[in-house]
Amino acid sequence: MRTNLTTRAGLVGVAAATALTLAPAANAAPAAPTRPAAPRATAPTTAPFGEAAAQRARWWTIKYDIHRRPTKTWSPQWNRPSGVRVMQIVARCWGGDHMNVRLAYKRSTKTWRVIKTGKWDCTGGAGYLRIHNAGHKTYRVFFKLKRKGKIDYWAQAYS
Repeated sequence: MRTNLTTRAGLVGVAAATALTLAPAANAAPAAPTRPAAPRATAPTTAPFGEAAAQRARWWTIKYDIHRRPTKTWSPQWNRPSGVRVMQIVARCWGGDHMNVRLAYKRSTKTWRVIKTGKWDCTGGAGYLRIHNAGHKTYRVFFKLKRKGKIDYWAQAYS
């Protein structure tokens, strides 16, 4: 190893610190008998992250509906609760070949703007459409099946 004045000074400093911490104190007073410390009362903290925040933030259902009669199209709508910025659609279907899903919001001009689309098979398994930064009031989901089938869906919010 090549050494220069800087590395030698650093090595000497490390060696001195090690020697001082490992050497017993020559004139140390005898240790007093120790008593168990009394429990301290600590004030509860309200940290923005942690257990309290994890309990508050969860998926909860805004609207649930099922179309029991076999159908090819269906388009339910709902209003977004205030303060909710992340939403998702959980949908499943039976009996059809596959299902096309479109999530849209209502514009101020009373027209629907599609913001997310998805497609999955009608085997009873759930499919998900998730949006972030949701800010409009009214939302609608359009379901379209190739053949008639039953549809089951949940509109959920994360907060």
